[in-house]
Amino acid sequence: MSKWTDEAIVILLTEVRKGTSDREIADILSQHFNCTFTSDAVRNKRKRLLEKEATPTVQERVDEYSAKAVSQKKTKENKELLKALADKDEEIGAILQLKETPQIIKLSPPLKGKVQAYAVAVYSDWHCEEEVKSAKVNDLNEFNLVIADKRIKNCFQNTQRLVELSQQNAHLDGGIIALLGDFISGNIHEELVEITLLSPVEAIQWVQARIVSGLRFLLKETNLTYTIVCQCGNHPRITKRVHSSAEQGNSLEYYMYHNLKLIFAEESRFNWLIAESYHSYLALYGYKIRFHHGHKIKFFKAIGGIFMSAYRYINEINKAIPAWLDVFGHHHQQRNGNTFISNGSLIGTTPYSLSEGYAHERPRQKFFLFSSKGEVISEHPIFLD
Repeated sequence: MSKWTDEAIVILLTEVRKGTSDREIADILSQHFNCTFTSDAVRNKRKRLLEKEATPTVQERVDEYSAKAVSQKKTKENKELLKALADKDEEIGAILQLKETPQIIKLSPPLKGKVQAYAVAVYSDWHCEEEVKSAKVNDLNEFNLVIADKRIKNCFQNTQRLVELSQQNAHLDGGIIALLGDFISGNIHEELVEITLLSPVEAIQWVQARIVSGLRFLLKETNLTYTIVCQCGNHPRITKRVHSSAEQGNSLEYYMYHNLKLIFAEESRFNWLIAESYHSYLALYGYKIRFHHGHKIKFFKAIGGIFMSAYRYINEINKAIPAWLDVFGHHHQQRNGNTFISNGSLIGTTPYSLSEGYAHERPRQKFFLFSSKGEVISEHPIFLD
């Protein structure tokens, strides 16, 4: 049976005044409150209410409990209204406070040099003496010795700017200059004989002079000590095909790298790593980085671009000597594959690359920081135009 509330008592007394039977009153109460009221419960409650000495009249009882019910309802409504008003006042107060006295959070500038890293500049695939006529590539590019000279200067100047920018937020323990090959096109194909502006020997002399000038510029304009990693490309060879067992000995670039080392023999801020094999390895903060030109990665223009070919190659070569990161060029595509960094080119789009369906890419080289936590951070293209 449900509890006798004031509302239930008012209904009971009202029905008693009408002459309604206890059974009928029980049904009315059960239906109204959706619970069970028995005729015995109604009879007992009626007797207690009406059989006391000096019992008020039924109407007086009805008025009494009606007043109580109304009062309780109003009290409940008033409490809810007061709570809603208090919440609204608090909300309005917060809005006014936010408007009048805005929240100010004090920020301090980060500590300079908090990140520890090496600056890495990747240079490859300049193809300096190869001519590209704009009409042959739908005006996407143009390239000759004058343009090559300008882009090389921009390459070293923008590298200096990126080193300076990086030192604002990182402590640089040194720099890596990765010379990864194909600085000249050579004459390994009959077509190249027709479109090159210098002979291979003349071209290697031409590019060497500019690399010397660029390295001297970096010595003067930056304060880093550099490790210069030297890898031979597949173009500057003097043989028709690549001779894997004698690739360096047949490369004009290998000769140039040793010339560069002799030229800077007295320079203590240059450390030279001239590869005797296809790969060279350099450990930074205990993480091994593998450098190579990239021509051993066979790219078949499959879905996924260079990524699938690079992953497959790296997975196989890691079985012999595991490396944390591969850095290479050759494919003229600047990409970050997490486990590898591939470089762009200085020459840009050529008739060959366009006819073969390679994506057009603005001439650029690669700059990034390698942190003490083994992460490639602060990546930047070195734009050349």
